[in-house]
Amino acid sequence: MAFYLKANKTKMISLIRLKGYKPTLRRAHYEKAFRARTYWLSWMENDCLYKASLMTAGGRTYLRVVNQTTNADKMIHIPFDELKQYEMLEEIA
Repeated sequence: MAFYLKANKTKMISLIRLKGYKPTLRRAHYEKAFRARTYWLSWMENDCLYKASLMTAGGRTYLRVVNQTTNADKMIHIPFDELKQYEMLEEIA
């Protein structure tokens, strides 16, 4: 059984909020890579510009959050159970 990562703006915001950031639905900008399972969300928070990317590598899912104002970079591993909880997995038979 195989799974694909799937996300939309609302699901990404929920996941990022769980990790301690505070993007809002109205002010966040969402992008998806063409023919790839990579997603980006950018938003302003406390006069800082953040950009988060959700991607898979080596069978694991990661959320990378970059504060583009201070160049702070944080890589967060997202467990499989969390992805299931937010319905961010698509099962392929």
